Amino acid sequence: MIKNFSKHLFSVLFFATLFFSCADKNKTAKSQSIDPMLSKQARLDSLFESPIIIDSRLKKENIDGVKFFKSYILSENIHFQYDPDSIIRFSSQKDDVVELLKNKYQEKIIFLRFTSNTISLRYGVHIGMSVDDFFSLMPEQELVDNAVIYDSDDVSIKFYFDTKTNTLKNVHYYRFVD
Repeated sequence: MIKNFSKHLFSVLFFATLFFSCADKNKTAKSQSIDPMLSKQARLDSLFESPIIIDSRLKKENIDGVKFFKSYILSENIHFQYDPDSIIRFSSQKDDVVELLKNKYQEKIIFLRFTSNTISLRYGVHIGMSVDDFFSLMPEQELVDNAVIYDSDDVSIKFYFDTKTNTLKNVHYYRFVD
């Protein structure tokens, strides 16, 4: 009887440990996506560098449930012809586009255009969010022609808002490369 009890106790402890470790991982993943301790400027700098994660080795990529299909646009590297750059384009059926510059040394997103309301960028920025929620996550900027534009030396992110509903309706990301 004690042997049987110890088996049940072991099973209960095992499943409880498994449950709490999964719950802890989920909590950690959520806290990494929206970190309240991260300053608004640090979030913006991080979005400049990598607004989403995409794996260019895949023929199809699912981002927040939207399927992106891969096609290549080859471009010549005028600086080094033996190691050519390629621009990899992922596009969805809803006119969403992700383009990456890929070569032997790097993989950088150079263009994004999102209009699908299920897609979100890092730190909880997503299509359909209100202007107030947006500015609670990102540095305050003036709305000019229904858009908020953040620029750095080589990156520009434009957030377009619907004036009737005061919600985010479109995101454009440009990385300027030599």
